[in-house]
Amino acid sequence: MTKGIPSVRKRAFAIAAVLTCSALMQELAGIIGTSGVVSDAGVDPLLGLWVLDAIIAVVCALGLGLIIDRAPRRRLAIALLGVFGLAYVAIWALRAYGVAAATCYAVLYSVNSVESRLVPLTVWALARDMMTDDEAITWFGPINSLSYAGSFIGGAFAIWAGLSHVAADPMIAIGGLSLVGAALALRRVRALRHVSLADPEPTPDDPAEASQHTDSPLRYLLHSPVLRGVALLLLTNGIAETAVAHHVIQAMYGKSNIWSAGEMAELQAPYGEYRMLICAVAATAGSVMPAYLVRRLGFRRVFIVTPISLLIALGAVAIWPGEIMAIGVSTFLVVAGAVESPAVSAYLVRTPAHLRGRVAAWVEGSMYSVGYIVGSLMILLLHQELPGGLMHGELDTEEISLLIAAGASALALVAMGLSLRMPRSELA
Repeated sequence: MTKGIPSVRKRAFAIAAVLTCSALMQELAGIIGTSGVVSDAGVDPLLGLWVLDAIIAVVCALGLGLIIDRAPRRRLAIALLGVFGLAYVAIWALRAYGVAAATCYAVLYSVNSVESRLVPLTVWALARDMMTDDEAITWFGPINSLSYAGSFIGGAFAIWAGLSHVAADPMIAIGGLSLVGAALALRRVRALRHVSLADPEPTPDDPAEASQHTDSPLRYLLHSPVLRGVALLLLTNGIAETAVAHHVIQAMYGKSNIWSAGEMAELQAPYGEYRMLICAVAATAGSVMPAYLVRRLGFRRVFIVTPISLLIALGAVAIWPGEIMAIGVSTFLVVAGAVESPAVSAYLVRTPAHLRGRVAAWVEGSMYSVGYIVGSLMILLLHQELPGGLMHGELDTEEISLLIAAGASALALVAMGLSLRMPRSELA
């Protein structure tokens, strides 16, 4: 490694600090935006907003992919943090100026959706440049867990505001200023300076990733069995998470019977508690599990943890239905994500440096959002075509959405097996 580069521990904690700050604002804005939209218009319009935001996120991620390998990633991350921080402050100013709450919360949710795709994508790309393959396997799990700690704090603020009936608008401005502070820290902290490491050597885990396939990110992706499987896995995970999130929000919405923005706090507090539970479990599980499982199972097998975990949880829902078990499903899904997300990031370290950002934009930045689009459209179609449910009303639309999640998880297992061309004995 280049002489004068700070220790891997300093680099890891510096990256974690930036991601934690970003995650805090993403969680806070996500809870406030979701609660505001649902309390003003109901759950079904939220599905339409999910589709619109996911489309915007895909376009922005692919647009970012055009420049992420051509511009210094550190400067790009600084610019994104600063722009999104100022955007949150602008939303607070619009709200203070008297713009309708429904409009402001819809804009807040949209800005948050795009930030949650672009900022982590850029910061993780910077992290991959700063670490070797083995360092990434060891440290990306703890970095991911610390970012969940930021989400936990953001959720705690949202719950406090909901229970205390404190206006959420000033918190949006404070969170925006914290992102501006993270941008300044990214500019000043020596451990976050851009580091370019040598291109990795092809590994036995993915022998198809040879030099003849490194002329374009899409060609590289199509010739990489592991990355093809991961892309399909993230798409199906997006479908599953959309179905589960809709199920839980619908249950909370029906329980609190919220019909006006003035009663937004009635949803904000329980939804914040739900999100905090997920973040707490994911942060705990993700601190050491990714490195252990990658070394124990290898990259070819570690990516099937998510669909298997979700299928187990959905099987539990079939036996013990109810809101609590739906929350359990979400926890299983995000715990698996706490393993999968750092594992995907660590695997992308093996991508050639000149393609690293663009491949990540295709895999991490786009596929999950495409899954959200597909899942949301499927649920909207079910609401229109089957308003009374299936089997003479024995299965309502929320339970059907969980069946969609189960189908998406099963599809993920099949897709992963086909893409990797694994014999059944290897999947055991």
